[in-house]
Amino acid sequence: MPQFSTRTAKFLVRFVLPFSCLVLLDLLTKAIALEYSKVRFNPGVAFSTFADNPIAPYISGGLNILVALTLILIAAVHYTKMRMLLKLGVLCVSSGALSNALDRIIQFISTGHPYVTDFIEYPGLFTGNLADIYVVVGAIWLGFGIIRQYLR
Repeated sequence: MPQFSTRTAKFLVRFVLPFSCLVLLDLLTKAIALEYSKVRFNPGVAFSTFADNPIAPYISGGLNILVALTLILIAAVHYTKMRMLLKLGVLCVSSGALSNALDRIIQFISTGHPYVTDFIEYPGLFTGNLADIYVVVGAIWLGFGIIRQYLR
């Protein structure tokens, strides 16, 4: 059995475990929605922008992976020094970004199209998913966390 430092163990329990749960929850809700709900397939970027651009899904997926991995690396290096709002923001944005990128990959493998599965209707506005909520809430927490850190 591998020996982990206290710092590593805390990071695994406080970041990696919740991160994995958020990603799995999003992917699970998308799978359930595909079976039992009306879904939309978003070929574009956030809020279906650039939906007509054939290269947009690939750029979006790549950027999602880049953002997620960058935030995970930042969290791994600086987690013990980060304040709670920053930790929550990094957790939510990275899990939402990676989950949507994984969804694009899954949809590409199963249908040949790199779409994101959206199933939460915001009448008159757009359709989204849990990962979108993670990203928006996480970005707000990151913003407040950064402002709070610099005001100290």
